[in-house]
Amino acid sequence: MNDVLNTIKRRRMTRKFKSEQLKDEQIIAIIDAGQHAPTVHKQQAWNFTIIQDPELLDELSREAKKIGQKSSIDIIRKLNSSENYHLFYNAPTVIVVSADKEAMMPEAECVAATQNILLAAESMGIGACWIDGINMLLNSEEGEKYKKKLNLADNQISQRAISLGYRALKPLQPYPRKEGKYQFIR
Repeated sequence: MNDVLNTIKRRRMTRKFKSEQLKDEQIIAIIDAGQHAPTVHKQQAWNFTIIQDPELLDELSREAKKIGQKSSIDIIRKLNSSENYHLFYNAPTVIVVSADKEAMMPEAECVAATQNILLAAESMGIGACWIDGINMLLNSEEGEKYKKKLNLADNQISQRAISLGYRALKPLQPYPRKEGKYQFIR
C-alpha cells in the first residue's frame, strides 16, 4: 500500500500531548499542506492562526466551556461541565482555521485544509485533534474580543481549531469500519 493510504489509515485523534513545543519548521510544513487543499474558484478563503501562548489557550478553553455548558445538546453540555476537560487537550500548539465569510464555500475549503493538516501531522509523527468547540466562542457575541486577540479580520469566521503536539500516548488501533457503505452502479 502506498504512503498516502497508509497515513490515512493510521491517523487517529490525539487527546493527550507532551508539553514540548513543536518546531517552527514542522508547523510551517503542516500549514503548507493545509494551503494545498482544494479551493473553490481559487479563492483560498482560509486563514490559519497559530497559537502557542498557554495562558491564551487556557483562557479560550475556559470561555468556550462556559458557552458549551449552556448547550441544548446533552453530550456537549456534559463535556464542557467537566473540570478536567480542556478544549484543546492541553496541546502546546493550536491552529485556528477561519475563513472569509463572504467566500463561495468557506466551510468546504476549511474542511479540506483541516484534513490536509491532520494528514500532514500524522505523516510527520505529530499528534493532532480536530476541535469544533472553539466556534461556540469565536462566533458568538462574547467572542468578538477574542477574535481581536487572534487578529481575525471582521470578515473572518471561525471554522474549527486543530490541537497539535507530540503524542503522550501511543495511538489506539482503529476500530472496525462498517461494511456495505458503498455500492457500484454499472
